[in-house]
Amino acid sequence: MTRSRTGSTTTDARGRHALAPRRSRPVIGDEIAIADVLAVEAVRSLVPDVWSKLYSSRDLLTASEERTFRAAHRAQQDQAQFEELLKAAGEHRSAIQQFLSRVFPPCRRFIDNHQFGANWLKQWRKARRLAHPDILQFYFEKSLPPDLLQGQVVHDIYEKLGNEEALRAALASYDPTMVEHVLSRLEDYEDDFPASVVEPALVVVFEQYPRLREGRAGFADFGSSMAVTRIALRLLRRVKDEQEREAIARNVFGRLNTFSERYRLADLIARRDRTEERLVSPAVAGGLAEELQAQTVRATADALAGERDLLHLLQHVDDGSDAVPRLAKTWATNDRFFLRLLRSGLGDRTGFGLGNVAQKHEHTLAWEYLTDLLGEDLLVQRVDVLHAGRESMQLDERDAVALDTAVRYRAGWRPGRFIDDDDDEGVDEETPRERGMDSPEARAEKRLYGADTLLDLLGSVVPARRTVARDRIAYMVDNKVDVSEKVVGRLAEIAAFEDTSSEERVAAMDLVRRVGADRLLVAPLTRQWFTSGSITAEMSQRIAGLYHDHPDRAPQLLDALDRVALEGISAARVRDGILAVAYLFEHHAADLKDEISVRALKAVERFAGEEDLLAVIERAQKAHGGARS
Repeated sequence: MTRSRTGSTTTDARGRHALAPRRSRPVIGDEIAIADVLAVEAVRSLVPDVWSKLYSSRDLLTASEERTFRAAHRAQQDQAQFEELLKAAGEHRSAIQQFLSRVFPPCRRFIDNHQFGANWLKQWRKARRLAHPDILQFYFEKSLPPDLLQGQVVHDIYEKLGNEEALRAALASYDPTMVEHVLSRLEDYEDDFPASVVEPALVVVFEQYPRLREGRAGFADFGSSMAVTRIALRLLRRVKDEQEREAIARNVFGRLNTFSERYRLADLIARRDRTEERLVSPAVAGGLAEELQAQTVRATADALAGERDLLHLLQHVDDGSDAVPRLAKTWATNDRFFLRLLRSGLGDRTGFGLGNVAQKHEHTLAWEYLTDLLGEDLLVQRVDVLHAGRESMQLDERDAVALDTAVRYRAGWRPGRFIDDDDDEGVDEETPRERGMDSPEARAEKRLYGADTLLDLLGSVVPARRTVARDRIAYMVDNKVDVSEKVVGRLAEIAAFEDTSSEERVAAMDLVRRVGADRLLVAPLTRQWFTSGSITAEMSQRIAGLYHDHPDRAPQLLDALDRVALEGISAARVRDGILAVAYLFEHHAADLKDEISVRALKAVERFAGEEDLLAVIERAQKAHGGARS
């Protein structure tokens, strides 16, 4: 750019920066960090050829680590594009490289192989850095996409988190789509949430759930409930004291208006298995879940007809017995209840059909579970009645989709394995038995003892439901009914999980052994045997029993004994280990290899300095001597 003698400004061949939109001062600091603006404007003035390439290189400048792991040829193309950017700098190459590394940190992958994960994006957006693609777009286009809020607006909402009424009013001023976006943007501030705002903010956040969109927009969309639970999780994590979190969870649960809101909160706090991840104690999580179940079964059909998550609520209460189906059959005579039941069971599938470029979307229905609840005859009858009277009903778009999908299922359609599998549709007048489907009696049996039911009960935070599962599994074992491998595997996980109560762990161990799958217990429980404080005397004896009559497992037992430190040992548990060795000497000496036998004796004698263990050591030595003779 040059200045004429008259003082007017002209643009030379390199002055393409003159095409840039002018920006008002309020933009600086409001939507873009001042330091970034000053840096990029300096480049615009001094090295316009580089500035003119920034927008076309935006994917290169703002890509986080997840977006940079791509095919080798794409990585080479990115590297070549970055080199072109530096080449345009000419004699200013070194300065431009430094500028890019500071203003656009993702570029450092080309400079010093430093990668930035996706979690950096929210930090850059919060700080209004040009390294975030939305902020860079705003700089060049002087506008944000219509579905994005300006950073200052989001910050103002963040400031209202502790004021329940102000936050409620602020969110009420936006349509549901924008509310979902606001909740997502508030995640940028998770490191700044004061503990004092958590309770009022949670109440208002969960209140938004009923008005948010239903269904999914595409393959990578997990639904609007994710926007609620993600910000709720981040708020709760800001309260460091578990008892304080528990008090907040109870208070918020009691203040929520709908069962669906309470279900989402109860589900959130119940989905943290490990101690370091959990939000509340198992007792509190179980108590709230149990309270929700009691509230649900006491509700009327009219009250439940307004519940967004009606099907999930019934599944939450259902233990596989006939209790919930009996209630559901009564409730289903209410048209509003039945229509909401269909709507809440509506699902989405998105994908590409074989040879198709366009994405295909279809709706599905939880027909199998609806059949379990209502029975095939009542389900079909209610679908027919609603379909026949739909003209007199006030159906919104999603109601109509749910009813249409139910009519397709009633006619015999089922989704194929792949989205382009089309099954023939036609009116199906056959009974379930004539079609070769399970009889009502068989379905009831499957509900009680099916793998899905048992896994759901075993994973419940309500102790009574876990007890029901174990009782049913014990009944299956007693009556020589096969237990699913998935169920047995889940029992083994419970037995090995240190945060589970010892009573439940012992019960799980016994069931796993009774189905003949104790091999699943050997490795995880042996690792804990002599080192974990969660192993009780009763459990220790059962772990020792895993080695009885299994000489092939002796090396694992000896490895565990060899790792025991002689200082501060648990004599009772080591005694059980030595007794297991003695048992092998007494009953399976012929099956032990000589080197294993010698090693076993050395492992036992290592504890000779412990007076409390001398008697069992002597027994093992005697058994070894008798076996050798």
